[in-house]
Amino acid sequence: MILNALDSIIVQSYKKWKVTIVDNNSSDNTIETISKKYRKLINKKIFIKKFKSFVPQTENWNRSLEQISSEEYFMVLCSDDYIHKNFLEIGLKKLGDKKNLCGYCSAVFYVDQNKNIIKKRNYGFYGFEVIASFFYRNYIGLPSSSIFRTDDYKKYKYPLNVHYAGDMIFSLKPYKKKKKIIYDKTPLSYFTVHSNTHSSNDFGSWKMLVGKYKFRIYVVKKIFNCSKFFQNIFLTFARYILFVELYFFKLYRFFKCLKR
Repeated sequence: MILNALDSIIVQSYKKWKVTIVDNNSSDNTIETISKKYRKLINKKIFIKKFKSFVPQTENWNRSLEQISSEEYFMVLCSDDYIHKNFLEIGLKKLGDKKNLCGYCSAVFYVDQNKNIIKKRNYGFYGFEVIASFFYRNYIGLPSSSIFRTDDYKKYKYPLNVHYAGDMIFSLKPYKKKKKIIYDKTPLSYFTVHSNTHSSNDFGSWKMLVGKYKFRIYVVKKIFNCSKFFQNIFLTFARYILFVELYFFKLYRFFKCLKR
């Protein structure tokens, strides 16, 4: 799948890109496969950084951030996802020189491993959608559907203590400085659904729910500009929603087992 990801970058209409492969001590001949297929681009447009120790996904994202040097923009493209050929051009054009914008996020197509579209999923940062993401779903975006302005994120890292929603918290960091991410309802990113993804393995798990709860705490304390009294009301409600979700996820898993 990483070849799909790289192919989608090579055909971009925006040509001033470079890719750094941050290899998390893989054992599936990833480096050899990439080096063979893209040998003319290695150390010119495609660079490889291989680590000798395996770390969790979020920590490897932080390793990726360390590879950014003088680039004005960056994105973390997961190795099993890919982007539309106009993704970079459209995203960078929408960002432009608007200093109040810290990033760009497109809607996403969920696809299977054969690139068949399963469904479209919308994201966004405005009005009700922020509140909706606080209470229920990740409306903020995926790493593979987002472009970030380097200056607005160079002091930040993905939080290691949040198992499920660390990417959401990272995306929102510049909001404290009155920055926003521009949302594009056009699906220009493709999220591959398969059994080995964190999203699939963690769906309905306690880790996922705790991650969502930590994200909600972050939103209330850092994003919502309200008094301690209203913060406590929001957090109490968030705890209640957490246990309701846990109950329904348990039912979901129970009926899923019955179906099998």
